Amino acid sequence: MGKTAPSALFSAGDPYAIELRNVAQESADAIAKAHDWRLLTTLHTLTGDGSTEDFSLPSDYDRMPVKAALWSTEDDQPLCPARDLDHWMDLELNGFVGAADVWIILTGQIKIKEAPAATESIKFFYQSNAIVAPLSGSNKAAFTADDDTFRLSERLLALDVIWRWRSMKKLDYSEEMTNFEIAMAQEVNRDKGSRILSMGRPRSPEDAALAYPRTLSAS
Repeated sequence: MGKTAPSALFSAGDPYAIELRNVAQESADAIAKAHDWRLLTTLHTLTGDGSTEDFSLPSDYDRMPVKAALWSTEDDQPLCPARDLDHWMDLELNGFVGAADVWIILTGQIKIKEAPAATESIKFFYQSNAIVAPLSGSNKAAFTADDDTFRLSERLLALDVIWRWRSMKKLDYSEEMTNFEIAMAQEVNRDKGSRILSMGRPRSPEDAALAYPRTLSAS
């Protein structure tokens, strides 16, 4: 970047320190959103009571993983996501009629029809926005102190900061951006862990689900 590294960012008020901490936060947010990092993947449980259909999202909720599902302790198949807002409106206005429960994220809540029973728990994974680790205390969403650390790769953060800062200053950043993209691809590949080698042809599609994921009983 052609400048001496500052001794502090958050306790300094000079323009370079202010620019650098703003770029660092922008970089951290972009890296966190670019991939469903296993380190940020968090399991959450909703506890049913037989009447509640609307559940608040976790306080550190950022987003669902790309392949997201809600699983009930009462079924061996995931709940069905609403196709769209019109589908959900139809359920709201005309009453719930279906083989499996339906869910949607709306107005900052997870809404489920029908209400989970008192003996039922709903579990799902989400991506946390708590990407910063302080020297003490709980993880948080933003850098606020000089001794904060990025929970993901700090080398990746540094490479991203460099090309973004050079771009902001109207300097050539093509080589720096390439270096970041290579490092990013390597980190994403490592984050997935080892792969399972499957031999032969699968008997059913990977995403196949039962037509009626409930237990049938004689009446």
